[in-house]
Amino acid sequence: MKRMKTNIMCVLLVGGLTGAFFSCGEEHLTDRIDPNAPVPAQIDKNSVTVQNFPGRAVIHYSVPRDEHLLYVKAVYNPAEGVTREAKASLYVDSLVVEGFADAGEYPIRLYSVGRHEKESEPIVIPVSPGTPPVISAGETINMIATFGGIIGSFQNESRTPLIAVLLADTSHTGKWDQLRAFNLNSVQSSFSFINNMDTTDTDFRVYLKDRYGNMSPPVDFRLRPWFEEEIPKATWQKYVLPSDFYAATESEDRYGMEHLWDGIFTELNNYIYATTIGPEFPHHFTFKLGVTARISRAQIHHRVQDAYTGSQPKKVELWGSGSDAPSGDLFGGDWFLIGRHDSFMPSGSTGSPTQEDKDYATMEGERMLIQITDEIPDPYRPVKFIRVRTHEVWSGFSGGQVIYAELDLFGQIIK
Repeated sequence: MKRMKTNIMCVLLVGGLTGAFFSCGEEHLTDRIDPNAPVPAQIDKNSVTVQNFPGRAVIHYSVPRDEHLLYVKAVYNPAEGVTREAKASLYVDSLVVEGFADAGEYPIRLYSVGRHEKESEPIVIPVSPGTPPVISAGETINMIATFGGIIGSFQNESRTPLIAVLLADTSHTGKWDQLRAFNLNSVQSSFSFINNMDTTDTDFRVYLKDRYGNMSPPVDFRLRPWFEEEIPKATWQKYVLPSDFYAATESEDRYGMEHLWDGIFTELNNYIYATTIGPEFPHHFTFKLGVTARISRAQIHHRVQDAYTGSQPKKVELWGSGSDAPSGDLFGGDWFLIGRHDSFMPSGSTGSPTQEDKDYATMEGERMLIQITDEIPDPYRPVKFIRVRTHEVWSGFSGGQVIYAELDLFGQIIK
């Protein structure tokens, strides 16, 4: 009953005050579209302060006390032939201008804008952004030759998202072909192009690009990629050391280490290297190459039906020894660290793997690229033995079983 009375009162109010309501509505609407409505007050130039940063600036100001003000707009030219706008609502007292192509002084035109999109006369404020990250990072670009390709790097202290564009004169005719573009945003950004390239002197070019379209000056290098080949598996042999964890689960014939190099990994099968439930990670196993070789990369194949799950390797180290009879002490001098690998899904998924992810982990094999780092200054020393040290599997358990469907090694055979 109470609800009915309320509805009746609403009807009476609407009926009795129709003219008043329409009058208010028309006045409010007129304020929005009336071409004769006043222009909002300008920003007080004396209230403006500027903070300059690499490639951008923050402009602070006092917001005009004007009922017609809707927002503040900055119009500027961060690069030749480019015009940008930045807007800030009436509820904030600053805006950011960014995307400058170089360091220097730039005029910024600040407008007060009303609800009817009428603009005040601008005030002009100079800003002096520092060298943008795309330029400062570009000055640190370096590239070196490696097996089958090149490795590049640059410093990006601000962690600004940048694209490294790699080109090469692969035809040796002066024509530049883009090989690949890399999206990077880490302080020590690195990229590589490993594609079994010819071992001839080749001209490479690289430049950086930011999200505003600004580019660093291109840097040219003449490099000769190193010869790379797959290390043949016919001579690989199991080599169990006292400190290894080697225990094939159930059946040596079906789950022994020899299945690490039997070439069977592209179909559903049980011919894999699978240990029993082992101790806490990390633990490792060893095999002999039967040749002396430098290692450039490895490819780790997950079991077809179990990609990115269970006992498939997630964090792995590769160790090598050039000794004829290395000891079991991993840290005793016979062994050195070749490289580390953190398993990941190319799709970026943090849940279930996509078909692309599965194909990468099982058919192609997760690529473990061997690179020179501060911690690993000489990973290309000749080796006769390999030790695979597993730190974590995809189940997340602190210890237990490890499964490898296949392992491929690439590099250069010395003898």
